[in-house]
Amino acid sequence: MDHNNPIVYDAFGQAYELIIGHNQPSNHSLVACVIGNHELALQFIAGLGLADHQWRRLLNGLETSNPHQSVLARAASLFSNGLIRFFKLPNLIDATPIPVDQGKALVFSAQGTQARSISGAENIAIKKRTDAEKYVGVLSQEQLEQALRDTGLDISHPQNTTPRDPTHTQEMLVKALVSGDASVWRIDHRPHAPSNKSGVADVSTAAEIPGNREVPLGPEPTTSATVYKREHTDGATRDPYTLQTDGKPLGAKEGVMPAECFGLDELPDRHAQLVAEGFPDLNFEYQPGQFASDYKNFSTAEPVVLSPGTKIYRIVDEKAALAGSYWALALPAGKAEWRSNYAVKDSWNDNGYFTEYTIPEGEGLKVWKGRTAGQEYLQHNNNEFYLEGGDEQLFLMRDSISPLPKKHTKWEDAKL
Repeated sequence: MDHNNPIVYDAFGQAYELIIGHNQPSNHSLVACVIGNHELALQFIAGLGLADHQWRRLLNGLETSNPHQSVLARAASLFSNGLIRFFKLPNLIDATPIPVDQGKALVFSAQGTQARSISGAENIAIKKRTDAEKYVGVLSQEQLEQALRDTGLDISHPQNTTPRDPTHTQEMLVKALVSGDASVWRIDHRPHAPSNKSGVADVSTAAEIPGNREVPLGPEPTTSATVYKREHTDGATRDPYTLQTDGKPLGAKEGVMPAECFGLDELPDRHAQLVAEGFPDLNFEYQPGQFASDYKNFSTAEPVVLSPGTKIYRIVDEKAALAGSYWALALPAGKAEWRSNYAVKDSWNDNGYFTEYTIPEGEGLKVWKGRTAGQEYLQHNNNEFYLEGGDEQLFLMRDSISPLPKKHTKWEDAKL
């Protein structure tokens, strides 16, 4: 195993050990990232933020002889073909916070865990056994079991089995902290806003939401402690929502969605030719044999070039992609209007913030523009709801722009 493999970071602070050629990762338990699709591999490589000269140094001996192939494209080709590999290093954001004080929590992690993705994380120094016992002694048995999972010390003890003896569990964790095989951190911890029928705040965890790691978020605003991202507990498990006081999801209408709200059945005319000319692909292949079908989110769609100086806007929550694909030429007046007119389901994006981007000087920005198609919620308990859509939206190639850091929308209904 090679402990001198280079470490690279994505925009979220997630660290990866870069393995070139026949080198081996420093730890056999690390999980390799496998992306066989060249376009997705290129997005991953671009997200690492390394300059061309840095890639040239890393790929010494593996450079391309093709003068028309960029350094990033070469790295993506090597990655998608398995000639270079990336192994995800443990990240503090994957662990579960254990609340200890108002606004604070402890997080236990394995040796070498990266903490760049959690702002203000404090690594607590453990110099002797009594230091470790101070933090381990306050944990319940359930919390001890969670700490062992987060530190990787429970490999031989599957979940959902009989709990270990508490004294033995404490001793395992204490020894690991003293030896340096595990670490304990103090982080800021704020519960989610109430989202269930009982009105009790949901417990926040540091677990990431799958599918939301494509692009970096801007710095967190400091004017509010509100957390907008929430768990929606009503509706079907695969398509949840939160019922409002009127008995419907926010912005939704009850009944069967009218035919005029449905999206396109096929790609717009000349789509392939326009994509070749630089317009975004409304049906890109994100996995072998799997296509995005973004055209179905439009009732009408036309290719346009946004002129320099044009300002566009996007609504996001704490986890939504800042430089994602869907934008608008104006900010909605409130959350209910945004949900309804842009057909944004509860589970997709919880609002709270917006970002903006001004088209720079040059040739403009090629996008698709058209009327937003409606979205149906899955039928649940004989209830049918839909979001009507209808406002004009824009579709950009994901990660193709660098928008400003997010700001609070300050919508009065943002917390609904």
